[in-house]
Amino acid sequence: MITPREYGFGAFVNNASVDADASAAIYTDAIPELLRPTIRSALQSWNNSLAGLQSFGTGCGTPTAYNQTVTGLPRIGTTVTYRGNSGYANSLAVLGVGFSSTVWNGNPLPASLVPFGGGPGCMATNDIVINEVAVANASGLATFSVSLPNDTGFLGFEYLTQCYSFGPSTFRTSNSYRSIVGL
Repeated sequence: MITPREYGFGAFVNNASVDADASAAIYTDAIPELLRPTIRSALQSWNNSLAGLQSFGTGCGTPTAYNQTVTGLPRIGTTVTYRGNSGYANSLAVLGVGFSSTVWNGNPLPASLVPFGGGPGCMATNDIVINEVAVANASGLATFSVSLPNDTGFLGFEYLTQCYSFGPSTFRTSNSYRSIVGL
C-alpha cells in the first residue's frame, strides 16, 4: 500500500556574505544530507507493485509470422487476455505458461523446434509448466484468458507465455511475453 507523507525541512547558513555561496551550501550540501535518512527509509520500504508486460523473441510462419498480443495488464483480481494471431485456421492452439526463458528440462532456451515438427525459424523462447488449449477461428486467431487471484501475495510474481498454432503437418510459435503481476 502506498502511503503519502509530507515533510518539512529547513537549512540555515551562518555568516554567508554571498547569496550564491549560501544557496550552494543549502542546496548542494545541507538538504541532500538532511533528506538522506528519509530517502533511504523510503527506498527500503518500497515494494514494486506495478503491473508490467514485456515482449521478447519473434514468431515464425509465412506469409505472416504468428504473433502473440495481450489485452489488459496482469493486475491481481483481473483477467488478462492473450491472443495468438495469424495461426492456422480452425486448428488447435496452445498457450504455454512458464517461468524461465533460459532453460527448459535442462535444455538451453531459446531452442529450435524444427527437429520436432516446427516450421522454419520456430523457436521455444520460454518453458511450459502450464498450458491452456483453444481452437483458432477461421482467421487463425486463438484467445486465451488468464485469471489472476485477488491476493497481494502475487504482487511481483512473474510468468512467461508463448502461443503455439498446430497445422496439418507442422506448427508455428509466437513471440513470448513476460508478465509481472501488480496492482
